[in-house]
Order: sequence, then structure tokens, then C-alpha cells
Amino acid sequence: MIAVGGTLATALAGLAVIALTQLIGVKNLLWIVALAMLICIACVAMLARWQRAALPAAQPAPAPLAHSPSGPQTIMHSPG
Repeated sequence: MIAVGGTLATALAGLAVIALTQLIGVKNLLWIVALAMLICIACVAMLARWQRAALPAAQPAPAPLAHSPSGPQTIMHSPG
């Protein structure tokens, strides 16, 4: 379902870009694309802030297996 939506969105966006380019020109279309990019950056910043606020209080992360003294042995003897 997601792949179909992505394919349809790509086809429609291609047609929209052709129409917009003929209507407003390439230079003005670049300004629209730059504005859309800034909106995306703002959304990412807001989502990152929201995620940090949703995380529980900072807890010490467990040490990765590769950096612990028994890490390589544990990995070699694991059933996977």
C-alpha cells in the first residue's frame, strides 16, 4: 500500500512540476523547492525536540558487547 502511494505521488508530482515550471518558470520554482526544504528541516527539528521530551529520564546505556572484556567471547559463543 505504501509503495503504491509513493508511486502515485511521484507520478503526480512529476506532472505538477511540469505544469508549475511552465506557469511560473524555473527560477521561481527553485524558490518554492527551497522553501519546502526549510519546512522539512523545521519539521525534523520539531520531531527531534518532541522525541527528546518523550524519552524517560536519562539512564546509563549498557556498554556495547564489543567494548566489554567478555564481549567477543559472548558473541562467538552465542547460538546465532
